[in-house]
Amino acid sequence: MVKDNKRVHTRKYLIADIKIKKTGKSSISAVAVNISREGIGLYTTRPLDQREKVIVKMTVLMDGELTASEEIMGIVRWIKPIGKNYCAGIKFDKRIDKAGYPVIARCITYASRRS
Repeated sequence: MVKDNKRVHTRKYLIADIKIKKTGKSSISAVAVNISREGIGLYTTRPLDQREKVIVKMTVLMDGELTASEEIMGIVRWIKPIGKNYCAGIKFDKRIDKAGYPVIARCITYASRRS
């Protein structure tokens, strides 16, 4: 049995299919697990390099509609092996807002409603 949650802040969870483009290399598939206006947490079967610049694009099911987002540059802030897979955090180069990234902003709003 799980005891009381001691977290101070509620996390915004979102499950989405992610494509990560590495500089000069092919795309890596990943699954997003949480998101904020500053970055995204994800799981992947292939490693990323800490401090590596990447391009992130997500596809998410929102309100019964499969939606692909804009591409956004980011930097791998941390990576941790989890068995044969990897968990990573990517910080976006720009803060997400409705004007610059309307689809990603909509994903964050959607995740906030579901948390």
